Amino acid sequence: DDLASLCLPCPKGQFKATVGDETCTSCPAARGNTLQEASKSQGDCKCLPGSYDNGTACLTCDPGYFCEGTGINTLCPDHSSTNRGATALADCKCVLGFARALTVAASTCEPCPSGTYKL
Repeated sequence: DDLASLCLPCPKGQFKATVGDETCTSCPAARGNTLQEASKSQGDCKCLPGSYDNGTACLTCDPGYFCEGTGINTLCPDHSSTNRGATALADCKCVLGFARALTVAASTCEPCPSGTYKL
């Protein structure tokens, strides 16, 4: 069997720091995300999407931010916000009185024009 003779990369969410035939080790539950295959250390294990690393633990992403699984909490663009635990820029929704701009970047929220409103 040809597959038995191949060295396969550790899948996302696992790492292997040693050389040899030992199997890959799963990242700890709270840090079960690696950004790529073939991770080589537990340091490659990042917080899961919807959470960020505060230096000692993974915390749920705060309202107004999104956390894509890189360990970082990213602030939503001006005039938009999220619910707790948001995982993507698309989760940032325009606040009252603002709507997605039709002529500029899709993540931009513009004030509603005169004579219009947004709930």
